Amino acid sequence: MIVFDAGVLIAWLNADDAFHSAALAFMEENEDFDFAASTVTMAECLIRPTHAGRADEVIAAFDRLELIGLDLAASDAPGIARVRAETGLRMPDALVVFAAEHHSGDIVTTDAALARAAQGRHFDVHLL
Repeated sequence: MIVFDAGVLIAWLNADDAFHSAALAFMEENEDFDFAASTVTMAECLIRPTHAGRADEVIAAFDRLELIGLDLAASDAPGIARVRAETGLRMPDALVVFAAEHHSGDIVTTDAALARAAQGRHFDVHLL
């Protein structure tokens, strides 16, 4: 399983994004793997499209990608807090690390700080 951060998904969705080509190439080269993101990461990706009245288009794109939404439960709170406390990452990034940890996934990110923190926890990390 490959767990994406919001930066990768936003880049994949937006042809004008500086990371668009890298995100597209990564997804094409790894299409045999399951792609996933936490529901919070998915919500991050929907903020601007929602303002623009295009949320349905993004949800349809996630469906075509067969993106697995990784739900969070109340029982996940201690683990999420532990990841955030140990890494010092912002909550959205801590959720990416937690999701990958919880689901034994690799991480793909556009964020160097997230990549460093995840590598420090011995994850396979792909920095675009």
